[in-house]
Amino acid sequence: MSSARRRRGVPGPVRRLLRERGRAAAVVLVAVSALATAGIQVGAATALRTSLDANWRGAYDILVTAADATAPIDGMLPPNALASGTTGLTAADLAAVRGVDGVEIAAPIGQLIVPALKSLLPSVVVPSSVVPEAADGPHAYRVTAEYTTDDGLGERIVARSTSTIVIDGSTTPRPTVGECLPIQEYSFDGFAFDPAAFPTLAGFIACTETRVDPEIYTLVPGGYGVDILGRLVPDAYAFNLDNPPMGATAITLVDPVAERALLGDRGDFLTPLAALPDGLVDGPEMSSWAKTDTAGFGDAFLDLVTPQSPPWMTDAMVDEIRRLYAQNGQDWDEHQRANALAGRFMPLLVSDATPARLSLKLSVEGFGAVPRTGELFPGPFELPAGLLGGEPGTPLGSTSIDISGALNPFVDENARIAWPGASLEAADELPEYHGVAVTYFARGVAGSFTSRGGRLVADPTGYRAPVREIDTTGTGTYTDVFGIDEPASTPGTEAAYVGWTDELRNPQSSAGGAPVGSFSPDDITSIDDLNYVPLGAYAPIGATVADGAHAGAEMQPSVTGLGLVSPRTIAIASLAAAQQLGLETPINAIRVRVGGIDGYTPEAQQRVLDVARQLRGLGFAATVVAGSSPSDVTLDVDGYAFGTTDADGTQKVGELGSIVQRWSELGAAARAELAISNATVAIVAIGLTSSILLYAALQLTAIPRRREQAAGMRELGFTRSRIARWSGAEEVPGILLIGAVVAGAVLLSASELVDVLLVGVFGLVLVVAAVAVGVGSRPPRTARLRRRKSRRLGARTITAFGTRQAWKHPLTSFTQLLAIAIVATASAGLVSVFLRGRAGVGQSLLAGYLSDQQFLPQLALGLTAVLSGAVLAGVARGMELRRRHLQWSTLRATGWTGRQIARAQRSESLAIVLPSLTVALGIVVAGVILLELPQPWLLSAVAALAAGATALTTLSIRTKGTRA
Repeated sequence: MSSARRRRGVPGPVRRLLRERGRAAAVVLVAVSALATAGIQVGAATALRTSLDANWRGAYDILVTAADATAPIDGMLPPNALASGTTGLTAADLAAVRGVDGVEIAAPIGQLIVPALKSLLPSVVVPSSVVPEAADGPHAYRVTAEYTTDDGLGERIVARSTSTIVIDGSTTPRPTVGECLPIQEYSFDGFAFDPAAFPTLAGFIACTETRVDPEIYTLVPGGYGVDILGRLVPDAYAFNLDNPPMGATAITLVDPVAERALLGDRGDFLTPLAALPDGLVDGPEMSSWAKTDTAGFGDAFLDLVTPQSPPWMTDAMVDEIRRLYAQNGQDWDEHQRANALAGRFMPLLVSDATPARLSLKLSVEGFGAVPRTGELFPGPFELPAGLLGGEPGTPLGSTSIDISGALNPFVDENARIAWPGASLEAADELPEYHGVAVTYFARGVAGSFTSRGGRLVADPTGYRAPVREIDTTGTGTYTDVFGIDEPASTPGTEAAYVGWTDELRNPQSSAGGAPVGSFSPDDITSIDDLNYVPLGAYAPIGATVADGAHAGAEMQPSVTGLGLVSPRTIAIASLAAAQQLGLETPINAIRVRVGGIDGYTPEAQQRVLDVARQLRGLGFAATVVAGSSPSDVTLDVDGYAFGTTDADGTQKVGELGSIVQRWSELGAAARAELAISNATVAIVAIGLTSSILLYAALQLTAIPRRREQAAGMRELGFTRSRIARWSGAEEVPGILLIGAVVAGAVLLSASELVDVLLVGVFGLVLVVAAVAVGVGSRPPRTARLRRRKSRRLGARTITAFGTRQAWKHPLTSFTQLLAIAIVATASAGLVSVFLRGRAGVGQSLLAGYLSDQQFLPQLALGLTAVLSGAVLAGVARGMELRRRHLQWSTLRATGWTGRQIARAQRSESLAIVLPSLTVALGIVVAGVILLELPQPWLLSAVAALAAGATALTTLSIRTKGTRA
């Protein structure tokens, strides 16, 4: 036989490696594990980067406020941060911010608090059937109006008022001018006239009693009438309730052009405001705009300024007034219109949001007929002693209605309620009053938070009852206008968490409110956006009670508008308008968007930081909000005024408990990215480490077989170095395969740490291969034959035989124990790293989204490691059983059945597995305790399951041997 042919008959390294199916499988599994790990990690990193690019920036990057504004607390930005600080910012401050290099958009925002923007005058509709017959005379009634709201904890009283009503069904013919009070000279609006030529007008001026229909009088103590409405609609009468509670309206102030640029497509609603002159607009210019408006707001404005005769002015009187004006060369209608357009108007964008909940309950008691002591109005009535003394009358019933919509000055919904037992249909024809005027106002300032005992606490700024009547004398103070400073225990008093500046106590000028467009807060922003940052009053500050008797309750806005929960914004106006009204610092905050940023890159983040540093250099507080995300924050509320339904009782004041609000977690993107990346790399490290350790264990299992081969080769004359080269050649194909895979994985990887881990894995493969070759190339020592009587007793049962095999092959048993321990420890480590990663990302919405997005890739990485370990453990067991093939074949030859051999092998596996499980769990439990890892029971359970699965894999591996 030629030497070439002999060489072809000798198997090469690749064939020899493939014949060693266990080692070949180990090589393939390590290579696949490295490749899968790198691929999954790259996919996860790419998805993470894409998500961050899309969600790390909100509407703006930097929040600029005055130096005394509320600073972030423990990395969290309160939702009211845009309205905090008493100093405020000026137009010059805005110009300075816009002059900073890198500022693309600087959108200012402020807030006006306007009390009683539109008077709430509930009307009571009285059907004609209630009016007593003329012969019965006037009848007196006590009318009790009880206003209630719901702050989320249940119904609570807001105010209660009692009115004395006298309904007089008698009629008196209209007197002639001669029967009226003597007037020396008759004049109207400065125009003198002959009473004979203008009898109706003269009668109005000279006569104090012109009643021709039944009337309704609202009386003050003493019985004198102070208000009269009478017949306003067919078959019904009406009167107004005295002193209803009125809330404060929040008007958001913006620069329309900058705001639209900041909001993008969501800011299209600002177009009508941006199209008008910035600031207050003169009446004639508003009238010109109204005639060209096609959205319906122009028609509403023209209706508002079109002269309308008051209810007490009859058609005959209007005709005489028009004639009187014409007689003096003027047009009365044009005069009225000119008066209506003489002032300035504040263009407003309005919504139909309801500021707060408000219900009205009307109760009526009858006191019968009352004699009249005078003939002319207002004449006193002789009221019953029981009515004056507060004694109950005859109950005539009660009626209730929700009048929440009337708190919005821009909703065409006047509060009206029916007399008990009457239909409200007649109220549809009551005249509507839509005029609003900004007279009393101030810049709103949000409350602050304190830290006590390591917990955030929201303390009230005071206690306010809703204002009942605006002081029109010019001597009113903020206590009068913005709420009555009441003891907290007084029913109807609310805890105030919003303050105001005292820049304008009694402004010298006012402006009419003119809606020019509408908006919906829900269309502008959502606090559920991953990258949401506070935009101002578009989104309300909500609160959910977290514990105590009211746990789970959603807090609701208060009637004063100053409560724990902010009301929805119902109007938006121009900052310039507030400046023209006299506010020197109308700006609460400036939201800055930095230009030249495309994605979530270190360069982009540094650019934002550079701009913020320049802004701080100008003396402003500049908070970087880019990369922030909404997060739930728990804080305590103390000094809360709990409501009551008993107007004569007292309110409880104390701790509300913990509430949950949605704040903005600053740096949420960076925190989540770091935590997720670190967790992913740690999972990769654990997976690769377990793979290489199991690969090493497999190589350790193969050493006995290598040494047996070395002994045979030694008998054939091979030198030790030649045996080593022969054995080493078998490792080369596997090393090359793993090296190629690692190189590809390094090129594919998106992390330097993963690259280092992959290179480390390849280095360990080289070390393990070298050690295995070195140790396996040494033939086993031949024991010297000595005459000694064997004292070893043979196994008496199959189970005992199998158990004895575990002790006779300690290297194999130790390898199996090591494999099970590695899988158990790696599983516990993977879960621990995953849990730490989830905790490390924070509680923000962005963190939750990114964590959920990375869950499957991280799970795939962990399962790759665990499954690889389980498979390698099974391969190692199979290698050992095949190495002892002669043993099983001998047993078959001596008469053992396949079932008996399988039983022996299971006994051997159990003898290895049970101590291995104990050792593995002991290692995990000890590690959990020493490292103080969270969720110890979960980690131990996972380790037990993984170790058990690996043990079952080991138990399932068997070989029958061959028959002789």
